[in-house]
Amino acid sequence: MIEPHPRLTALERREKHKIYLRDTAALSTLAGIVVALSFMTYGLFHSFASHRTMLENRWRQRGEAALAQGQPLLALDDLHSALAYAPGDRGLEIELATALAAAGRTQEAQVYFTTLLESEPGSGLINLQLARLAIQQGNTETAIEHYQAAIDGTWNGDAFARRREIRLELARFLIAQRRFPEARNLLLITSGNGPDNYGLQLTLGALLEQAQDPADALDVYRKAVKNRSTRLEALEGEGHAAAALGRFAQARAHLAEAAGEPAFARQPEATREGVRAEIETANRVLALYPADTLAPTEQARRIGYAAKLAQARLLGCAPGSPEQKPAPASPAPLLSTLGTDLQRLNPLANKAAAPPASPPTGSSPSGDQLSTLRTQWAALRTGAALERQLAADPVFAHNTLALVYATERAVAKACGSPEGDDALLLRMGETPDQVEAQP
Repeated sequence: MIEPHPRLTALERREKHKIYLRDTAALSTLAGIVVALSFMTYGLFHSFASHRTMLENRWRQRGEAALAQGQPLLALDDLHSALAYAPGDRGLEIELATALAAAGRTQEAQVYFTTLLESEPGSGLINLQLARLAIQQGNTETAIEHYQAAIDGTWNGDAFARRREIRLELARFLIAQRRFPEARNLLLITSGNGPDNYGLQLTLGALLEQAQDPADALDVYRKAVKNRSTRLEALEGEGHAAAALGRFAQARAHLAEAAGEPAFARQPEATREGVRAEIETANRVLALYPADTLAPTEQARRIGYAAKLAQARLLGCAPGSPEQKPAPASPAPLLSTLGTDLQRLNPLANKAAAPPASPPTGSSPSGDQLSTLRTQWAALRTGAALERQLAADPVFAHNTLALVYATERAVAKACGSPEGDDALLLRMGETPDQVEAQP
């Protein structure tokens, strides 16, 4: 039923073998061509990709260099070219938006960063850039929101250090806006996160002073005193903060210790002069201060001298006259005894941006108030008779000293900040119980 396969002759077998060989050779040739074309294609693609990467890196480096040199307009062209070779590169897009902001094209930069933020809402870097753009546009609340988002956002690299830097930047911005409580909170959080970073503590102390928080600044400086490399500046900071608190005995002790440090002689001359001036100011305050520990006669002599100064300043104050001095720009009067101001006396505060001057606080005393003070002074004795009464009657001495302080405050509001010993009396009157306080 099954027909047997016919047997091939020798000639037929040779022909069939030739066909197999020919087909195999053809297939091998085609396979070789395909493989060669594949290698050629891969080589060409790899060469193109390498060349494209090389061009992208070249334009990126040129753009970054121009941006670092403060030439954002040149950086824009270079970064645009780099982005053409690496479309969708997030780092390049951020650098391009940064260049737009640096070139003053704020609106374009904001649109660019906002678009980037939509795809990466948790980016700390993008939120930081948007915060800075908001400051340029005067949008304070928006800037603060983006700063907070940057602090809470994600960062590549050392995120802890970046968040700390942003807190400091935000604190400086808040100080410039006179939002001191918010700035103080940020600074204290930063201080708690880096208690052993003594250089950071110096920066925080200066910023806390600008945020009108000398008490916390004093505590922060105490941390930096523990380290040898920051001890000198920390002692100077302690002295200035103590003086701002009215603790002149403590200020003198810290500043004298700073002046005795070997590194003090290597500081700039202006810094050394400022420290010496503040020591002399503290010495003068302590020489004027009628402490309860003094002998009654010495205490009476000091109160009598203060009364003479205050009465003379009151008689020389005529509110509304052309000769009157402008009201002080800050509620804390300057120590101008030696012709130097507090900003000069504090070398640490000069390292950070100073806050804008604050407006005068409180209303100026009316003429009736000054007239009342003149009436009270007219009822007092003068000269030796006053000193004898002061030495004999502690209650009278206390009331007279209170009248001195009240007079200096009223006249400062009416006729401007005082000078010389009057300025020191005004400072003493702010915190009379702290003048001789010790650490």
